[in-house]
Amino acid sequence: KCEGTEIVFNDKKTEEMSHSALKPLKDISKVKCVISGAGAAGISIAKHFIKIGMKNVISCDKCGIICEGMGGLTKPQEKLAKITNPEHIKGTLADAMKDADIFLEILLCSI
Repeated sequence: KCEGTEIVFNDKKTEEMSHSALKPLKDISKVKCVISGAGAAGISIAKHFIKIGMKNVISCDKCGIICEGMGGLTKPQEKLAKITNPEHIKGTLADAMKDADIFLEILLCSI
């Protein structure tokens, strides 16, 4: 059973933490980041990474890689699909993970 919880992000702290964690990377625009979990938290993190210059962010949910035109997406996921997955790849989380530099799993329940 999955119990709901409210997740609140402080943008300034998130920004400081992500800049610190990503500082060793020389060119953030060339990093491939895969995020497993496309709920509110995963979407917020993906948007933040794009905001700080990451260009190749791929989000996945229980159905696979989020991409434009995919059926069954929520409205926020449809918006996310327009700004992530620049190569428009389709498939599973395993497909998304090929050549990934960063992997984040943001889940309340197993997928």
